[in-house]
Amino acid sequence: MRTLISVGMILHLVITVNSDTFKFGDILSTRRCADCFKHFAVWVGDRQLDDKESGQNIFHRQGLLKTECIFDTLSNPHNYEKDNYLDGAENITIATDQEITQRIQEKHQNCLMYNPTSRNCEHLATYIRYGIAISEQRGVIARYLCKREGGYESDAQSCEAAEDLLKGLEEDSAKTCDLPTNAG
Repeated sequence: MRTLISVGMILHLVITVNSDTFKFGDILSTRRCADCFKHFAVWVGDRQLDDKESGQNIFHRQGLLKTECIFDTLSNPHNYEKDNYLDGAENITIATDQEITQRIQEKHQNCLMYNPTSRNCEHLATYIRYGIAISEQRGVIARYLCKREGGYESDAQSCEAAEDLLKGLEEDSAKTCDLPTNAG
């Protein structure tokens, strides 16, 4: 009986972790396609921002071929985790709310063409929170394909192959994986 109660308590704790644990500017991530890569977004919650509609609670890069970063609604926050992995890193500063707001306004609808190794959703999220665009894809297969600025070097041919593979994975995941309501 004690085991059943313990399991119940643990499940209750896991299930109750929700959007209340996210703060303005937190980076959120979710694994896609059996841990091949992660999708990233920035939590904006109910903060009033230009062009943000009621109910929209994240800011992220939408789709592969689009050049826009948008506000969107995260319908199932339980699939996402807080992923502020650079907090506390040497020479990294967490932006103020004002800086985060300014960077969101700068990038909104103005993200330039998507590139998996230089302009992806993780680059956007780290730029918004820290002021530097980094993509490490920690803990997933994509991490080993091609390192980005600030990471170890790999040859151009490997990076090109990695870009093609990541584009294919993201296209497949957009069809089969849980995406925010407007993501494509």
